[in-house]
Amino acid sequence: YWVGTMRGAIRVVDGEFQFFGHDRWIPHDKVNSIACGKSAAYIATDGGLGVINYEPYTLFKKAAWYEKWMEQWGQKRLGFIHNLVWDKDSQGYVRFMSDNDGGWVSHYLDALCFKYAVTKDPAVREAAVDVFRSLKWCEEITPIDGFPARSIYAVGETGVQASTGSGGLPSEWNRTKDGKFEWKGDTSSDEVDAHIFATTLFIELVAQGKEKEAAQEHLSRIVGHIVREGWVLRDKDGKPTRWARWDPEYLQRPYGFLARGLNGMEAFNYVVSAHALTGDPKFVDAKQQLLDWKYHHQSLRQKLVFPHVTHFDDRLAFYTYYPLLRYETDPYLRSIF
Repeated sequence: YWVGTMRGAIRVVDGEFQFFGHDRWIPHDKVNSIACGKSAAYIATDGGLGVINYEPYTLFKKAAWYEKWMEQWGQKRLGFIHNLVWDKDSQGYVRFMSDNDGGWVSHYLDALCFKYAVTKDPAVREAAVDVFRSLKWCEEITPIDGFPARSIYAVGETGVQASTGSGGLPSEWNRTKDGKFEWKGDTSSDEVDAHIFATTLFIELVAQGKEKEAAQEHLSRIVGHIVREGWVLRDKDGKPTRWARWDPEYLQRPYGFLARGLNGMEAFNYVVSAHALTGDPKFVDAKQQLLDWKYHHQSLRQKLVFPHVTHFDDRLAFYTYYPLLRYETDPYLRSIF
């Protein structure tokens, strides 16, 4: 049976409660009436009629549906994928250049890498290579070696640029020397996590020849920057960004104390993955520095349960655990992670 409420609709099946809220499922919170068909529910709300259809989907079919959607709505651009927002002036939808285009498109690259590993479809491989080029471009477009941009905007294109930055700070869009593009700075640890995770998958599952060399270079440049700059991402102003810090000064003070478990584990992942896939010995020395700081002990309590609990950090932890447990070989450290 169905229940309509002031805050969404609920479907009860064999004692299981399934919630359908605004705006993921229905056009408004307030539900006025519900009618049921054989395989669909029609939910009348203050914002219009929501129709929920039940149709069996394989993962492959679901992926194809989303691909078709993104193509038809024009959500793909320069290798990135965008939300669409309503533009009052043009009375149409335009792309939103977000605070994290590089990070978000890495999800797509992750999926393409796994999909190619399963299907060996040349078209999927081609798509993965194309997305990786955009991910690598995020680092190449900035004048700072190893510093990846959050997002890229082509000057004069139709679209909305993110107007805010990290932690309430102002947005940092920087014009390239040729004046053709702007790149968003103040990059955070979550972008780095996304780049490392996606690049390791790309190297293992997709890359061939010069593609693999390019991916190894990308990995080495980003992690090399972090190690070289004292375990921070150092922005154009020479200062660390708001959230991309793995240095003891940050993690042992109130400003970053709560992040010491997760960020310390992230740092281990960066150097372990970079060494495993590039062979550069400098990452072995960097790992020893982390061991001397005893970051591995903190990782046992990387999941915060007080005063805040956030699923967002679970995503960053997954980005970290997956490659770290593939490439770390020391039995003692593996037992901790």
